[in-house]
Amino acid sequence: MSYTVPHPDVAAFENPNERNVVRRLYERVANIETVTNLQSYTGGRKAPRPPLAKLGVSVNSGMPGHAYIRIVNPEFLGTNQNPIVAPIRHWLRASPNVQFNGNITDFGITHQTYFDISELGSGAFVFQLRSTFDGKTFNAPVSSGKIVIP
Repeated sequence: MSYTVPHPDVAAFENPNERNVVRRLYERVANIETVTNLQSYTGGRKAPRPPLAKLGVSVNSGMPGHAYIRIVNPEFLGTNQNPIVAPIRHWLRASPNVQFNGNITDFGITHQTYFDISELGSGAFVFQLRSTFDGKTFNAPVSSGKIVIP
């Protein structure tokens, strides 16, 4: 990241010990933000985009009108994928067309990784998943391709 943490103007403190305390507090806040991926709280910074999660969609012909969504978080997909296991939220949507330019069903942003969807009824749908650490910065969409719900 090219962002540099600004240091507060500590010249107002005559005592060198007070200056050191202010500097150390600022460094600690910056370190906490870095470790937890919650950079959006100070300095106008945004959290980074999370690594891509895996989207799986299945149907069961014995359960008409149902689709089953399973999301695998990136830390379970390989090494150095979300190594600190920061909480990830997922935004799931469905549409009958691949471009997502109409008839979109939005399932909201949640920590859930499994969905039993019955709101769509029968038909062909594409599911799209985007993930975020902070609810503001999302990664690229992962799509399922056309899924036919019986």
